[in-house]
Amino acid sequence: MPYRKEIDGLRAVAVFAVILYHAGVPAFAQGYLGVDVFFVISGYLITGFLTSELEAGSFSIARFYERRVRRIIPALVVVMIACTPLALILMLPDDLQNFGQSLTATALFANNVLLLMTSGYFELEASFKPLMHTWSLAVEEQYYLIAPILLYAAFRFGGKPAIKGTICAIALVSFAFSVWAASRMPVANFLLLPSRAWELGAGAAALLFQERVRRFAPPQSRRADILASAGAGLTGLALLGLVTDSGVSAALASTIGTALLLLYAQPTSGPGRFLAWQPAVGLGLISYSAYLYHQPIFAFARIVSFDPPPITTMLALIPVIFGLAWLSWRYVEQPFRDRRKISLRPVAKVFGFASAGLAAIGLVLHVTSGFFSQWPELQASAGEVDARQNIDFNYGPLIYSGRGFTADPSTIKVLVVGDSYARDFINMAHESYNDQSLEFSYWELKDCADNRSSPTLQNNLTKADFVVLAQKTGPLDCISKRLTAIRSSNHGGLAVIGTKNFGANLNAVRLLSPAQRYAATVRPLAEFEALNEACAASIGPSIYVDIMGLLRDKAGRLPIFTPDHKFISEDRNHVTKAGAAYIGQLIFAAHPVLADMAKAGQIVHDRQRDPAYSASGQRRL
Repeated sequence: MPYRKEIDGLRAVAVFAVILYHAGVPAFAQGYLGVDVFFVISGYLITGFLTSELEAGSFSIARFYERRVRRIIPALVVVMIACTPLALILMLPDDLQNFGQSLTATALFANNVLLLMTSGYFELEASFKPLMHTWSLAVEEQYYLIAPILLYAAFRFGGKPAIKGTICAIALVSFAFSVWAASRMPVANFLLLPSRAWELGAGAAALLFQERVRRFAPPQSRRADILASAGAGLTGLALLGLVTDSGVSAALASTIGTALLLLYAQPTSGPGRFLAWQPAVGLGLISYSAYLYHQPIFAFARIVSFDPPPITTMLALIPVIFGLAWLSWRYVEQPFRDRRKISLRPVAKVFGFASAGLAAIGLVLHVTSGFFSQWPELQASAGEVDARQNIDFNYGPLIYSGRGFTADPSTIKVLVVGDSYARDFINMAHESYNDQSLEFSYWELKDCADNRSSPTLQNNLTKADFVVLAQKTGPLDCISKRLTAIRSSNHGGLAVIGTKNFGANLNAVRLLSPAQRYAATVRPLAEFEALNEACAASIGPSIYVDIMGLLRDKAGRLPIFTPDHKFISEDRNHVTKAGAAYIGQLIFAAHPVLADMAKAGQIVHDRQRDPAYSASGQRRL
């Protein structure tokens, strides 16, 4: 295929959009759609290479995969190698284990599946994953495993018309699936090939039908410039967030826009003139390496700081990204893509062994849970070194889920309603004092739209001596509605456990000496601070348990460690066993409703130990 420099310019636009999105630039709130642009370009170019070879009778699947290996693997492996020692030095066990999983998944081109199983793409946790962005390479490589074989079979069956029919059928089915999955499984819809194949298919269709559609608007014609401008407008509106990303509307806009640019952009007029501008072409040539390096640089910039780096810092890193990208393009990409300079055998040996080694390192980090045993600050005690102890700890209170209260009059009945933060409260009660006289029932409501009820819940509401509501986030009107519903059925003690958050990142403790480490503090994320202040003001101190208020110092920052040098939270939101004991002692001593609960429980406990009382709780005559 003839070289078209405007395609490299389009790559530059796509990679800039992705980089600015990951840097946190508000104007590029949908800059992640730059990946959609890359998918369309890939579908266009790969289909062009494959069909031209099939028609010429020179198709070789081995040669196709050799080109893919030379294009993708060397630069990717170098980035993975560069990230590994930094991760070992800078990451706490949980993030280090996640990094190890990413190493293995990236080596196997399955990081999109790993992200689906763990953090997803848009969660805060993903921004601390240096290899998070390789999910898109996984999608492309999975496509490359299927496309050449499928197109070869279609060509043998019915020539180029069969290829066109096959591509159109796949694209239509994939698009229909994506529309269906957008609201039902949005994370999978974003990350997996079945709901992304239509974008690659759109690029392939643009290539296959370009001769026919260009008859309507021949190159260099005014009509072609108008269509190219429409394509640039659609793509730009999508990247800038001016096409709302609801369902697949924004992806559709960027896909159609990119296809129009591929079909009609010319280097001498319209938007094609900008795309063919030499600086844009130069950035497009190094766009693959720029894409590879931007996320690790941004991730490690976040990892070394307790607070989110300011936007100025992130923007200042962009020249560094493009500098490294140029070095990678010049000294890694270019040499290894040239068969005349380096034959396939050394490429396969060097990068095959390197990929296997990186995958093995990833497995070690996974199996050792990021060398968890080396961190006593995360262990509840010297004898508890199970890396899952802090994860499983929050799941423990699920044993009370949906449980009806007994008829035993000698227990204090406590109904706890909410999400994982409500389970944290139960753990605080368990760890902070002798609560054997408290009978818990837990009712899980995952979000504000979750208003499940049942006869058991209503019965528990009428019987409960105390009702506790705790959830991670608002909005405030959701909490208020739930309080109103609780008050309509229960007249006992009522408490709302305030939200909590221990900052954006705890990995930065690794850069501190022990003396500095245990005195380190973090500022809660703004959304949690805002919700906490709104709840405290609206609900009032007689009901609201302001955990962050009890913990914060004069600067509004929260401690990372308990006084005995244990992490209060491992994941910045939920408490460890030590954290539960520490915060539990504070809130049960400081808040009147919880103090009453503890006092009532203690009275019952003392009575149960007093021979003067019968098992029914009545004084013996």
